[in-house]
Amino acid sequence: MDENERQERIKVVTRYLYTILGGGAAAVYLMYYQGLFVGGLDTATVMMMLSDAFFLPGAAILGVGLLVWVAGEGMFDMMAYGVKMLWDVAYKHEWETYHDYRVRKGKKEKMNAGFLIFVGLAFVLLAAVFTGLFYLFL
Repeated sequence: MDENERQERIKVVTRYLYTILGGGAAAVYLMYYQGLFVGGLDTATVMMMLSDAFFLPGAAILGVGLLVWVAGEGMFDMMAYGVKMLWDVAYKHEWETYHDYRVRKGKKEKMNAGFLIFVGLAFVLLAAVFTGLFYLFL
């Protein structure tokens, strides 16, 4: 493995790690906010709180990941072009055609949103497991 592949792997692992840590910190905060660490709770209530604590950050991470993926595929290009044209015409008094804009945007590297989607799905699936356990202990 050469140095570039090694650096790319470190970059990917770091993205996953930071996303998991951020989602985990949000989940722990939600657990604390709901009063999970107070004690004296029955098992069904604990499972419900755990499900809520993992679902909210999971849904947020998954939603952001899907938005980044859709934006990278060009779904919002026409809207971004329109806003850019308003700015350019009003302040720079110059403009480019939509075709030129798409060609220029196509040369830029797309951000990989896979890590956001996978981590978000993992959190949502973990919440689904706790929801199943909630109904089991109910």
